[in-house]
Amino acid sequence: MANGDDGGLSGILDKYGKGYATWLLAILSNPQSIVEKTREVNAKGDTAQYLLPVIIVSIFLGATLGALIPGRPPLQSRVVIFCIVSILWVFMSLLVHGICRVLGGKATMLTTLSLMIQDLAFVYVASNFLTLIVSWSAIVYKPIDNLLANRLVLSTPGTILFTLQFLLLLYLVPLTVSRAHEFKGYLLVLVALFAAVFAVSFGVPVFSMSGC
Repeated sequence: MANGDDGGLSGILDKYGKGYATWLLAILSNPQSIVEKTREVNAKGDTAQYLLPVIIVSIFLGATLGALIPGRPPLQSRVVIFCIVSILWVFMSLLVHGICRVLGGKATMLTTLSLMIQDLAFVYVASNFLTLIVSWSAIVYKPIDNLLANRLVLSTPGTILFTLQFLLLLYLVPLTVSRAHEFKGYLLVLVALFAAVFAVSFGVPVFSMSGC
């Protein structure tokens, strides 16, 4: 019985943990590398197998970190959070693809969807983690609290969270989605701007209802 349990746990860690760690290292060190990786898995028909660990682990990590941010209500249901965030990610990704096609983009819908979900997954985890660090630092160090209080976009955990998400998407999308669509010049930033605005616009209501 013990060997079976160990094998099961080992299998889960191997499937989700190692795969997620590899993906996270890739998007941190070289975001452009996930473009070719995504095209490769899409061509092989392994999109779901590739994205599922990214989505599940990212939502779990982001939701857990978000619950630890001071002043945030405790999470009531991770299943609800999973469903809400997943639907929002897919919907926003489709909107971004529509914008890309209008602007003359060349990537397929599957490529755009896959890359946007990865960008949003990383941003979700990173923004919650950084917001948690900033919020804790403000509690421990009064000068930091005073500094943040005097800046509208950093005065509350919510504003910190969405400011970070906006900036992170402005950085990531040009290196992934815009690259896949072969955009150049101002179009690189324009697509990222649309993505960042969509993310914040849809994320604020969910955050307000304690759902992220």
